[in-house]
Amino acid sequence: MKTILTGLFFICCTSFLHTGKYPVVKLYAYQQKVSGGANFSSKEKRSAKLQQYVYLLIRNARSITIDEVWIDGRSVAFTTEEVKSPVTMEKSIKLGSDSDVETLVPETTHTVRQIVFTSEASSEKTGSPSRYKNYPLLIKYSENGKTYFLGAKIWTMLSPKVNQ
Repeated sequence: MKTILTGLFFICCTSFLHTGKYPVVKLYAYQQKVSGGANFSSKEKRSAKLQQYVYLLIRNARSITIDEVWIDGRSVAFTTEEVKSPVTMEKSIKLGSDSDVETLVPETTHTVRQIVFTSEASSEKTGSPSRYKNYPLLIKYSENGKTYFLGAKIWTMLSPKVNQ
């Protein structure tokens, strides 16, 4: 009985050691089609833009630096800002009894950092690591001299936005 309890205690302790391994807990990656509004031409309709929203949940008391971001293998200029959770967005198109808001990041005790893209992705593919080439979104970040890569395999699509 004593050895069983000791074994269970050891398993519990080692499982807690691994819970804080990576500084980033979760990545949220969203895309939204944005079009010109009620009086736009059919030419503008075809050129609806994709808006990206990216959020990282970072463990409390951890500090990371986001070094590079790639979208489809192309480097993107960005800034970051800390935001409060929950992160919600008002829907521009409401269908039936749906909610008026979409929750992008639920309420959390972790630090939420948003990546804000300041330019379109460069026209040529730039040095994203080849082992991560299948990720449409790839983030390189560091903490205390250690480098990490975090990718999203798919973008979650938000309801389209129509500007008035």
